[in-house]
Amino acid sequence: MLSQILTTTLLLAVRTTLATNHIGIPAAFTKGFDASGTTALEITYPSISNKPVDDGSDLTGQPLTTVPAFKLGDSSGVNTNARFIVLMIDPDVNGSPDTVNPQRLHYMRTDFSPSGNGVQIESANPPDVKYVGPEATTDDAGTPVHRYVFLMYEQPKGFALKSVDPNMRDGFDVAKWREENGLEPAVAGVHFVASVGGGTAVGTIAVALETTAALDTTAALETTAVLDTTAVLETTAALETTAAAAETTAALAEQLPPNIAVVTVTAPCECTAAVAPPVDTALAAPPAVDTALAVPPADSISLSVAPPADTAAAPAAATHTVTVGGPAGLVYTPPFLSAAAGDTVRFDFLSKNHTATQSTLDLPCMPKAAGGAKSGFRANPDNIPGKEVFDFVVPDEKPQWFFCAQADHCAKGMVFAVNPGEKFAEFKAKAMAGNATGAAGATASAGGAGAVPTTFTGSAAVLQGKNVAVAAGAVAILLALL
Repeated sequence: MLSQILTTTLLLAVRTTLATNHIGIPAAFTKGFDASGTTALEITYPSISNKPVDDGSDLTGQPLTTVPAFKLGDSSGVNTNARFIVLMIDPDVNGSPDTVNPQRLHYMRTDFSPSGNGVQIESANPPDVKYVGPEATTDDAGTPVHRYVFLMYEQPKGFALKSVDPNMRDGFDVAKWREENGLEPAVAGVHFVASVGGGTAVGTIAVALETTAALDTTAALETTAVLDTTAVLETTAALETTAAAAETTAALAEQLPPNIAVVTVTAPCECTAAVAPPVDTALAAPPAVDTALAVPPADSISLSVAPPADTAAAPAAATHTVTVGGPAGLVYTPPFLSAAAGDTVRFDFLSKNHTATQSTLDLPCMPKAAGGAKSGFRANPDNIPGKEVFDFVVPDEKPQWFFCAQADHCAKGMVFAVNPGEKFAEFKAKAMAGNATGAAGATASAGGAGAVPTTFTGSAAVLQGKNVAVAAGAVAILLALL
């Protein structure tokens, strides 16, 4: 009991410390954040996961030695000509979460710009201050858990960075630096927490203490279960000793298959129950044992067969990679595939600039009217695999149709399908036949012997049909005059 009290007290103290250190991005850095949410900053550490880091996550012990990738989140209406500055600071070097000035500078880089569909941001310039992760932090201030804050600033035209010494990380004052460089407050930010040097975080200690408390509780419950089982077994033994039917039950049980769940053998008898030993009232009391046994006729035997359990585990979701364009030309590689519901189709875009736009079987080259997936244009002229990717989660096992919306790529057969069955050839043929907008094909030919019929589709067919009609009318007039 004393150990449980001490454990609970220490656990509460650790949780208090943990909560104090997880108070989020300091308000001094968030004054300029976009309240509408149209501008946001996301970071992704590929060494951990392909998913963005949730704001405030505890990344203690994770591999954070390389600079993360940056995105504008679900931002909309981004100016593709915009430029940004991104930096990373540690405000918890002063011994108190409430004292955030000065900071330690972990990273700074200018000239970030949107790429691809305007969500990912990259910089062609080398970092002005090279990235170092939490492993570079020491516990000189006596703060066991530190916040690591990424801030994003809009970069003015013709900007020239000043007041930054790449070798002087400590003593950095982000507010003074911003004023000296003529910048507005940060427009977005995100942060995570980690223990000093990547060792055991306060959260890990809390988990260990909670585990200890759980073990103490488990031990008490197991003790109660043993007492309960002892009482029931002793009562059962007394009943079996005084009833001949109990011997029949034991003999029959040895001959039954393992999937027989219930066996009831009854015979006339007079049964008595042994008194269970006293149970420690400090533990949970065992359920009362009903010693009154009904005695039906001796020929009553009932068997209940339990159905076999389904042990088949659900298959894990798979990721299917599809290469878009590149050296293979205007194609998706592979052109179609089979996938289960919940699987991910990852489009990896190569040269030069393509899309993965969802359509329908009947209108292969027209975007799906509602709810269709759209990757947007993904330019990758240097054919760098993995640079421009778009993930599509398969909702069910019905056919899913896609095409490239760049110029006439669809009409040249640049289409793709998930679970097409036997319909892919039909889908591609419709795309190449010009059924892009659903307009029926039109055929126009000039009259007279030796005329060569020419087939056009869509708006081209309408225009060409008018021209042929005018020409035919002119010929008819000339023939009448002759």
